Amino acid sequence: MSRIVKQKFATGIGKTAYVIWIIQWLWVCLLYVEQFFKTPLGKVIKPDVHPSDVVQNYDNPGNAFVLPHMLLIIIAVIGGAVLVVGVVYVIIKVYIPDVQRVAEETVQKTADATTDKIIASHIIPAKNRKVVNARIVFWLKVIASLTPVLVVFIVPGISQKVPSEVARMVATVLASVSFIFVILQYALIHQNASQ
Repeated sequence: MSRIVKQKFATGIGKTAYVIWIIQWLWVCLLYVEQFFKTPLGKVIKPDVHPSDVVQNYDNPGNAFVLPHMLLIIIAVIGGAVLVVGVVYVIIKVYIPDVQRVAEETVQKTADATTDKIIASHIIPAKNRKVVNARIVFWLKVIASLTPVLVVFIVPGISQKVPSEVARMVATVLASVSFIFVILQYALIHQNASQ
């Protein structure tokens, strides 16, 4: 493969790793959303429902025209499918590239600041700045890949609706995939730099 193709492939792997990180954190949020709604802030967002708050609904349409249930189900399914497709399209076209760009800038700025501090303390010569910066970026991405799975394994209070074994397995698989992508990206970038 040519150097440009490897660089584009490494960039694509990096973008995929960012998407997997988003999925990892969404998974963590889903696992702990019940615990969140038990906190005082969660109760402000979603207050507890008391039996006196429930309104009784009496269906008495009389002679009014009522759509058949099957037609209502078909309309709801088509409307839901259109809504899901629209949301996925917007996420793929708008948000994922922006998230990837912002995450890459954040990782790079953090690595640059850390590299500056290391070089300022004369631990490593300034001529090795690119190598040090690449290693710091790599370790920041490794930490970002493994943090969600550590949260799932360490923090108690996983949702009762998801068995803890399943929650941990999904978190481990997502962390493994993102970790492999980070290693592949680093290997491709390191190989390009050495050529």
